[in-house]
Amino acid sequence: MFVAEAAHDPYIALAFAGQTTSQIRIGSSVAIAFARTPMSTAYSAWDVHRLSGGRLILGLGTQIKPHITRRFDMPWSSPAPRMSEYVEALRAIFDSFQNGSKLDFQGDFYNHTLLPPLFNPGPVDGGPPPIWLAAVGPRMLAAAGSVADGLICHPLLSRSYLDEVIVPTVAAGRAAGAHADEPFTTAVLCMVATGRDEEQVAAAIAGTKRQIGFYASTPAYLPVLEHHGWGDLHTEAHAFTK
Repeated sequence: MFVAEAAHDPYIALAFAGQTTSQIRIGSSVAIAFARTPMSTAYSAWDVHRLSGGRLILGLGTQIKPHITRRFDMPWSSPAPRMSEYVEALRAIFDSFQNGSKLDFQGDFYNHTLLPPLFNPGPVDGGPPPIWLAAVGPRMLAAAGSVADGLICHPLLSRSYLDEVIVPTVAAGRAAGAHADEPFTTAVLCMVATGRDEEQVAAAIAGTKRQIGFYASTPAYLPVLEHHGWGDLHTEAHAFTK
């Protein structure tokens, strides 16, 4: 069961889910990474992972610049390199939590060099949660392959884009990264319209169409449309949203 971050904090919902289930995997799809520092994310994820008995999948995404800078009032720059470093910072923090190693992460975007024992939550049975990244464009796809444990594909997706862009780009990033020999999972999300009768199904289909139109209007998802020669659809949809 995956929880998105929109109008509510996903970690709170996941904490409840971890307490009221015993077997299913739970995860964020996605939690907004750049809305929090790596340390803030690490504490929330670690607590949910412990509460759920080690069942958390930490799914992270960037969101888009206006939300990060104007809604969360956090910095935005070089999203793919920043996300790559974010994940590596998380791994360093998780290692300190799990193994008590000295925290000394120093990067271009994040620096974490202080973790006194009082502020270390200690190990979790089974070790840290896997980290999956959401990605659409080539740079973030390569980053996911290089540093993450898995990829969360966006629902605005085609079989062609998956086979011809996502798989080879992630594979190349994986081969070039430091985790090439470790397992990697690709999760594909599908939009499904259901209902108890024809009226409900029609309403669900209409809602799904609106969602596809909204995604098509977002510049971050333009690569999928351009792959099929449908770039003009983005321009038209974007104008509608304005």
